[in-house]
Amino acid sequence: MGKKPTGCVTPLGGGRYRIRVQVGDKVAQETFEGTKAEANRRAGQMREGLVRGPTLREWWEDGFPKTLSVRGTPRSLVTMRGYRNQMERAVLPTLGDVPLAEITHEQVASVIGAAGSPSSCKRALSAVLRSAYDAGLMPERPLSRRVPVHVDHRPQTLPWTAQEASQALAEIPTLGDDALTAYLVLGLSGLRREEALGVRARDVEDVSAWSVSEGRDVETMLVTVAGTYTDEGGWVPRAKNEQSLRRVPVIYAGRDLLRGVLEGKALDERLVPLRGDVLYPRWMRETKRLGLRPIPPGLLRHTSDTLAITAGVAPDVNDKMHGRSNHTSTYMHYLRIDPGVMEDASRRVSAALGCADAGPATGAPVNGTYADESRSGAPCPRPAALLVGREGFEPSTLGLKVPCSAS
Repeated sequence: MGKKPTGCVTPLGGGRYRIRVQVGDKVAQETFEGTKAEANRRAGQMREGLVRGPTLREWWEDGFPKTLSVRGTPRSLVTMRGYRNQMERAVLPTLGDVPLAEITHEQVASVIGAAGSPSSCKRALSAVLRSAYDAGLMPERPLSRRVPVHVDHRPQTLPWTAQEASQALAEIPTLGDDALTAYLVLGLSGLRREEALGVRARDVEDVSAWSVSEGRDVETMLVTVAGTYTDEGGWVPRAKNEQSLRRVPVIYAGRDLLRGVLEGKALDERLVPLRGDVLYPRWMRETKRLGLRPIPPGLLRHTSDTLAITAGVAPDVNDKMHGRSNHTSTYMHYLRIDPGVMEDASRRVSAALGCADAGPATGAPVNGTYADESRSGAPCPRPAALLVGREGFEPSTLGLKVPCSAS
């Protein structure tokens, strides 16, 4: 037989009481303000809670916010806002008063299936329930059995091409809006939205750096990602992960623009002194008014990634510049090749196969050399061997097994 529930209500004066309740090895205590009768009723509720265990609502409100993410860090306010939206709309009205130990897989599957956004609901509920399981409050690991959800995949919005980015660098400064100009330059430099919003004047500096390719010192402008800005938390001295805290060059084509923004700024003044919910509509409205193809402001980072990779920047260097530790997210989420680049790749493959009349695109390398205008419509030569590397073809991307040199 388990231990008998015990507890005490101790007056502290001024209508305050310390309540301590114990059931077996479980102990709960809190300071309560009210009458003696109300304190005794609260003690009874705490005893019942220890006997049956906390409900999902109690864990969501009191326990879950104190747990850490899988990275071992507190969850961001943005993440908690998304979880709260799903929990309050889809989960708590149905399962909120159910003790955690009594929640079944069938109930979880039913709630997820009935949610307006099943995938988002599943993500939030999984985080909450698995943290309860880790705390020893659930007998079975939640969602250990599959709960399939349907996800509507929408067509991806393409980032700006090099021509569109160049046009933006020429047109947006004409608005006289320093905030949008600074955001454009920082976004094309590869910063996340919250990173660009968090850049202060003290975080940008002109320095000299040794150029390996030129063998001399060159002038560069570096931006240090020392913090981030969100609407919920304001400016904080931290970033998404360790790799995100970095110093990277400002995109060369935007340095003079950023110097203009920096004039007269206090050291701790943000270069983009806007909230995220103000930046988005202003950005979309003004880019459309200028005749630019409107893309969400967060897509400037995708533009930076795509332009860097298609320009031949080594993937390792590109990932470090964008604050990542591996290539996975680059190729899954950020790299979005435009049709013109894919057409160039298609013609290179045609040249490798020796197809007549396809003709390589101007500037496409064929057998280690580049085609000129006069050959753009000529039959593709059939090379005896293809050079692999910077000047030729990359078999890992083309899917062709090509010798490294002529035999």
